[in-house]
Amino acid sequence: MDDPDKPGALTGPTRFTLEGRQLSGDAGPLDLSTVTEALFVNRVIRRTRTMRLELNGTCRISYAAPENAWATDPDAHSFLTLCRDILHALPPEARITLGERRGARLVMFGIGVAGILLGAGVFAVALATGASSDRLVAAAVPMLVLVGLGAVIARTYAPARKPRTATPKALAAVLDGILARNAPG
Repeated sequence: MDDPDKPGALTGPTRFTLEGRQLSGDAGPLDLSTVTEALFVNRVIRRTRTMRLELNGTCRISYAAPENAWATDPDAHSFLTLCRDILHALPPEARITLGERRGARLVMFGIGVAGILLGAGVFAVALATGASSDRLVAAAVPMLVLVGLGAVIARTYAPARKPRTATPKALAAVLDGILARNAPG
């Protein structure tokens, strides 16, 4: 099966071929029975959905398209099919980390802490400078939202929290469900 990896701004598409447990691409062949580390990322930024499957930190398969186009995009369907087939070929004891690697998680944690500090800090400065109660009440909702959002982000990406993981079979079942809902037709 071939899958055109959606090209980035300065790169061309990458073709992957899966035959049994052997995955071939521009980076060379990879025996999927030797995979010890895998990562699956699904994120939406500015209405663009990006999914990425990384194997052993060396093989990266990704695809990005407008969020509302995934259901009808044949390339997205090919990408999801390839990912599902790769997951079926991985050793059953393999664990797939769901979400970004440690560095990106630390950055998100820092953003969450910054939101908490900024929201609480603005409130503290307003109190210290003698802002009127009308202004404090008007500013309370945005500050509480900032603190709350920061707390949720910081808690989700806290360094002490273990990232979520899945078995290849479980993640393949999720991709099967997505493929069934978005079958070309």
